[in-house]
Amino acid sequence: MPITWTVSHPSRLVVAVAKGDISAADVLAYVDEIDQAGAMPYRKLFDLSGVFAMLPTEDVRLVGMRVVALSGDKPTGPLAIAGARLSL
Repeated sequence: MPITWTVSHPSRLVVAVAKGDISAADVLAYVDEIDQAGAMPYRKLFDLSGVFAMLPTEDVRLVGMRVVALSGDKPTGPLAIAGARLSL
């Protein structure tokens, strides 16, 4: 899987690393997995520095809609996204 993640329940922190090509399905699976782990309200750090290409805008919207649907009125916790600018 192009996205690997770990959760620290004592620290209430999720760290995810994506590498290579990722799809909306990969990100949606990650969101579902952290929800099932009870980590949706935790702080989340998502490292995209190893990703070859970013998701299209419509796919990002789809992921956002899934997060909203899963959270309902529950907190989702802050999200930080780290990436690197590529020079061609």
